[in-house]
Amino acid sequence: MAQKKNNPDTLDIAHLNPDMHKAIAMRKAGIIITFTGMGIIAAGGLTSLIMAANPPDDPDEDPWAELRDLVPVALGGLTGIACIVVGIPLKVIGESRINAQAKLSLKTFYIVPKNAIALGVGITIRF
Repeated sequence: MAQKKNNPDTLDIAHLNPDMHKAIAMRKAGIIITFTGMGIIAAGGLTSLIMAANPPDDPDEDPWAELRDLVPVALGGLTGIACIVVGIPLKVIGESRINAQAKLSLKTFYIVPKNAIALGVGITIRF
């Protein structure tokens, strides 16, 4: 039942609105995850710069101190790229679901009355 494909042409508006909301939520999640990944990369780089600006007093004591300064940028880069790799496809899939299925199908339920001058809700009297 979970793998059942629904034909958007045969569904009613009660079934299409949740699909539209799911697609919008997927797009928003993709955008949030993508920008979070960019922030993680920036935070890792900034942390590495701060660590590199404060060198130890005796550099001969710890030969790995310079490489330790690169750990935050490496972790931030890996985590950020992973978030971006997940976020961009989520956004693209959400956009395609919004544009392809839900919007076109919901337009079939939007019926504009003919010869109506007023916009919005109104009453048409015919004789």
